[in-house]
Amino acid sequence: MCAERQAVRWSVALILALLCCLNAHGRELLLDPEYSRVRFSIPVLWLFHREGDFSDLALHVDVDDATGLADIEARVQVASARMDNPADVATLKSRDYFDALTHPEIRFTASAVPLAVLRDGGELAGQLSLRGVTREVRFRIAPDPCDYAALSYCPFELAGAIQRHDYGMNARRGILGDEVSVAIRIVPAEASAGAAPRAATATVQPPEH
Repeated sequence: MCAERQAVRWSVALILALLCCLNAHGRELLLDPEYSRVRFSIPVLWLFHREGDFSDLALHVDVDDATGLADIEARVQVASARMDNPADVATLKSRDYFDALTHPEIRFTASAVPLAVLRDGGELAGQLSLRGVTREVRFRIAPDPCDYAALSYCPFELAGAIQRHDYGMNARRGILGDEVSVAIRIVPAEASAGAAPRAATATVQPPEH
């Protein structure tokens, strides 16, 4: 009985934490720019990895409190890419890869996401759009260890991989690997205001063809 009561309190805390940041139509969630980012890594000659991140990440969440479901939209600005070598950043933004001038934004959307997935873990299916191509991806979110009594909203993390060729990025395939590892860290400003940011781990996988 105590365990059931604790589970109920945890569920209520999660829903209230989400709803406190939203109005009836949803709203943009203010993120902590120091911790929220999209990291990526790609193998080079299968010997080492070249890494970087995108620092301009925005998140919109629309919660239906009657059903306990949420629609999620995340947007990443390609212009915010950062790598150790400026020449690599220029290559990343070129027409061979993200084509930043024509497609300045990366977008992920997911509809009717059960809020319980953020707490208990499970599958999150959505659409990833970049470089003018949209593909379905399936996320696996691990259970979130966040203490909802201590934080008004909890950070979380998604990790996994996409295939370059799925999005038309076929340049230098003899040098660069096709699989790009991706890690998305979401840290709302309210979550990092009173405690050190924490996040659950997860995996993200492309759908089977």
